[in-house]
Amino acid sequence: MLIGENIMLALNGLLANKMRALLTMLGIIIGIGSVIAIMSVGNSISSSVTSSMEDMGVNNITLGVSQKSTSETSTADGRVFMGFSRGSTMDDEDYITDEMLDAMKEVPEGKRGAKFVSAVCFILPDGRHLTCMGECPGSIAFERLNGDYGFGYDPLFIPADCGVGKRDKRPNTEHRSYAQLTPDEKDAISHRGNALAELEKQLPEFLAEK
Repeated sequence: MLIGENIMLALNGLLANKMRALLTMLGIIIGIGSVIAIMSVGNSISSSVTSSMEDMGVNNITLGVSQKSTSETSTADGRVFMGFSRGSTMDDEDYITDEMLDAMKEVPEGKRGAKFVSAVCFILPDGRHLTCMGECPGSIAFERLNGDYGFGYDPLFIPADCGVGKRDKRPNTEHRSYAQLTPDEKDAISHRGNALAELEKQLPEFLAEK
């Protein structure tokens, strides 16, 4: 009897508030439909990309990332120093030594520009390839600014920005070196991350080309 009374009470409530009941049902229908549509579009895009790659005989993708610091700074006597990082062959004369920093001490801050650069190349068996670049601009420090999160040239490189969270960034007003930034602060300005983000952006159009 209690169940029957509850059903009758619910029906009477619906009949007494027809417009509210209609809007509630409409909201539920639209919400569920939107979720289904979003999932369908996502699955469709994924299937389309997978199908295109399978048609070309590609079942596995291997991405290789190499980076190279492209800093170039001239000293007062005209000497030029080029910087390198992981992924490139380094001879003894390629390292930035204390003597080089001392020779560069007269170079003003505005002329100590440098940047980390990363390249990502996507290559198909037919020879077509897509190369995307990512950069992290900054400058060479006047001294080594060691931190807890750096290696190689990181203590010598002052990025122009530092990350806020995983995606946002702000000017590096504290002039901290790459070695002094936390991993989260590096993520938003990472040259490798920027290269991969550009690859993700261009890849669907590249795969759609025949």
